[in-house]
Amino acid sequence: MEHQAVLCLMIFALVIIGFLIQKISLAQTAMMGMLLMIWTGCLEPNVALANFATPSIMLMCGTFLMAGAFGKRQTVTKIARFMSVISKGEPRRITACYVILALLTNELIGNSVAAFGVIWPLALASCKEMQISPSKLAFPIAITCIAGSGFLPSTASVSMAEFYRQYFIQFGMEQYANYSVFDYMAVRTPISITVVLYAIFLAPKFAPERIDGFGLMEEKEKDDGENRKGLSTAQEWITVATFLGMILGIAFSGRLGLVGWQFSITAAMVILAAKVLQGKEIYANMGISVICLIGAGANIASALQQSGAAELIGKFMLGIFGVHPNGYVFGAAFFLICFVLTQVMSNMAVNQIFVPICLMTCSAIGCNPFGPVFLSISGTLTSFMTPVGDPVTVMMFDAGGYTIKDSVKMGWFMVVIMFAVSVTCTMTLYPMY
Repeated sequence: MEHQAVLCLMIFALVIIGFLIQKISLAQTAMMGMLLMIWTGCLEPNVALANFATPSIMLMCGTFLMAGAFGKRQTVTKIARFMSVISKGEPRRITACYVILALLTNELIGNSVAAFGVIWPLALASCKEMQISPSKLAFPIAITCIAGSGFLPSTASVSMAEFYRQYFIQFGMEQYANYSVFDYMAVRTPISITVVLYAIFLAPKFAPERIDGFGLMEEKEKDDGENRKGLSTAQEWITVATFLGMILGIAFSGRLGLVGWQFSITAAMVILAAKVLQGKEIYANMGISVICLIGAGANIASALQQSGAAELIGKFMLGIFGVHPNGYVFGAAFFLICFVLTQVMSNMAVNQIFVPICLMTCSAIGCNPFGPVFLSISGTLTSFMTPVGDPVTVMMFDAGGYTIKDSVKMGWFMVVIMFAVSVTCTMTLYPMY
């Protein structure tokens, strides 16, 4: 088993090198790594297939098509012009408008992928209207969707609080099961404020000036007749109603006993039935490369778990700390480890691996797990340096036309600030002893 884990880590390293070199597309690199893991026995074929039919990918398929449909409406242009008016043509103000809109949308919907899918068509229209490079807006909006959450007692925050409370019970730490949504909000609020301020004032300064972002060159340089036919009045109303229905459905899916992807897929079917998108438009708006990258990335993470490579990492972690470690150092270590790993594998996978490891370690040394667990979560939410850690990051790379070098340049200072704020606030509010 151990030799297979080592083999998996070697393939994993090759994928990372491929991401950094970028001689071929990120999706091609990830797919090749996934296929190599299947061929070597590190990953079961049935597991690989299942990872391409996850709720996250289903949600993205629907939101991609809905975003494409909504982008054909004149309403998008009108919203973009309205944004231009209230921002008075000032780039920082338009950035602030969309960052705050992304923050509130993410809290309402409770899904970062859907939030980015909703906001980006509007932001892209504003880029065209105000002649702003999409690369200036994609990163600020994306990091807000990824890391700017949990500051309101929304449905998403409540569900997250309950999810981690069950973790405490599962690992025999019932004395800490009184953990509530307000505990989650207490540590997430200062981080969300930090993210928003960075996204508005600093991120655009580091972002490249590039005019080849997702969809803009097509709008500027290609006269796609099919795309410019426009919609009938009936199609316009169907698109608006379906779009709003999807957002509300995703936001309240939990209360309805359903899941978000069901609403996004239903919305997509309505749009296709109404012929809002036709022919090449359907394929163009599916985000095939994004889906391939996300599915392959999920499979690489599964291989790390299935082969025992993740367990090797976990055992290494358990042997590092003494009996009574300094709380700030202990929490900082989990933040940094999760930060590093989430740049090269799914942040959800990192979360699933290291939150239990964190709880087991805290249980062994007899300390309050709140702080280290919260910092593990915060570390996984720094997944914006590479297109691997989060589906939104993949969408961001496409939207802004970024390279790994661009994302590192834009994101490194954000990580430093998030690290300082997260560790200081979290371990002060929830000391280990």
